[in-house]
Amino acid sequence: MDFTIFDIFIIACGAFLTYLGMQMKLKGEISEHLIAKSINLANANDKEGFIKVMFVPTLVIGFLTILMGVMDIINETYYQSTTYTLVAIIVFIVIMVGYCVLSVKMQRKYLNQDHKL
Repeated sequence: MDFTIFDIFIIACGAFLTYLGMQMKLKGEISEHLIAKSINLANANDKEGFIKVMFVPTLVIGFLTILMGVMDIINETYYQSTTYTLVAIIVFIVIMVGYCVLSVKMQRKYLNQDHKL
């Protein structure tokens, strides 16, 4: 077994993000794990708008995180390609930063109560 506990952690994080995305859609609740601590959801301007905009990106980032963990396990088990690992990490970081930027913008637009995030 060549993969590490870190790969399992990555898969678990992806599953958690996917779960939080599904909870947003199914229950209409935004998890505190997806927003800034300064946001008071009780006073949020437009929770439904935030959920509508962030549901798909949250699912996508969750699935991509799971895929990243699974692909790393496959790589470490069968190929041991350092190039793949480096490229995958860089691409994943770029996608994650894009998701975070989108999330902050949408928090400001839909949830913010006139204070900085």
